[in-house]
Amino acid sequence: MIKNKRGQIWVETVIYILIALIMIGAVLAFVNPKIRQIQDKLTLDKTVELLDELNSKITEVAAGTANKRIVNIEIKKGELKIEPDKIIYTLDESRVAYSEPVAESDNTFVSTGKLVQVRTVKKGDVYTVQLKIEPSDVKLIYPGSALTKSSSSYKLALTNTGNNEINIELIS
Repeated sequence: MIKNKRGQIWVETVIYILIALIMIGAVLAFVNPKIRQIQDKLTLDKTVELLDELNSKITEVAAGTANKRIVNIEIKKGELKIEPDKIIYTLDESRVAYSEPVAESDNTFVSTGKLVQVRTVKKGDVYTVQLKIEPSDVKLIYPGSALTKSSSSYKLALTNTGNNEINIELIS
């Protein structure tokens, strides 16, 4: 009779543990997508601030020949492309629509009220969000490839070479 009660206690303990694990799993199944959505929104908000700062540094450097500024850029998700007339940050598989979604063939960007423009494309359950700045009256010269996610921050040297050209160099 005593052995029977011991066995019953262990069976009840295992059942209670399984019920607790199932409840934790159910909570995580509902909460985890919301956490990812909030993380993506924070990433995009931080990137808008970063692009605003980068645009202001480009404007400062463009003010005089031989001006030079160092900018630290931290990319935890997505990639940053520097082209001669614009800088575009792309976040693929975002859980948040940062603006009204447009068709993939529609290449128009929407203003956010700041200098940064946004384009959101819906792809199934996720979105591709692009943030863009177009520094005025300067040509950006960047010989490198796109900057992708990294555990450490990138250091960019912005130098005015004259003739409305800003040379962007990655410093290691």
